Amino acid sequence: MKLSTHRVLLCGILSPVLAVILYTLVYGVLTRYSADLEKDWRFRLSLSTMAMTIPFFATIALAIKARRTGPFSLSAKIGLLVAILSLGLAASPIRDGLLRAKQTRNMAMHDVAPLFDTVDINGNAERLSDQAGKVVIVNVWATWCGLTLLFDRSATTSAA
Repeated sequence: MKLSTHRVLLCGILSPVLAVILYTLVYGVLTRYSADLEKDWRFRLSLSTMAMTIPFFATIALAIKARRTGPFSLSAKIGLLVAILSLGLAASPIRDGLLRAKQTRNMAMHDVAPLFDTVDINGNAERLSDQAGKVVIVNVWATWCGLTLLFDRSATTSAA
């Protein structure tokens, strides 16, 4: 059994391991040389996630080269399948990046409620600006909310 005939299989099998090693290596180096970890997290995550795809593309290149010499062998098909499945490893950093982006966006929206004046339930004038430094919960009520409560009550009394 020649090793050259099973290059695609070998590369495919090594693909997940190499993807994790490349991710760790690239992320570690970028983190070590980062000037501001909070500002460049997206760059570090993106670049290290892209590095995870290198073994997959290497397997594809070997498969294309093997395809030129003849039809795919079973070992080449298995190697390609494993390499394709190794792309799933990139889902975790992508999911983490999306979660962190949402958290960053939510933190950026902190303290950005528009200033407004309103009347409380006792008829007293209230200004949001008077509540600076306090936690404020705003309950927005609409005229149709009372109808919802009526429906809810009828559903609970008929069920009882």
